[in-house]
Amino acid sequence: MFICLDAGTVDLGLPCTLDAQCVSGLCDTSRNVCTRLCTDDRICPTGTRCVADVASGGAFATCVL
Repeated sequence: MFICLDAGTVDLGLPCTLDAQCVSGLCDTSRNVCTRLCTDDRICPTGTRCVADVASGGAFATCVL
C-alpha cells in the first residue's frame, strides 16, 4: 500500500505544524515534530520507535518518542 503526500523541507524530529512542512510529508501534531511512516521497514530515527497508528486501526505505523 502506498500513500502520496506533498513533501516539505523540514527533517525528521524537527518542529512542524503542518504535514506539508516535513520532508516525509508527516507532522506529528501531538508533539509538533516531523515523523515518518515505518509500516513496512520498522526503521525510525534514534530516540524514536515504530508504533501502530490507532486512528488507522493499526494499518499504518509512525515513528514516535
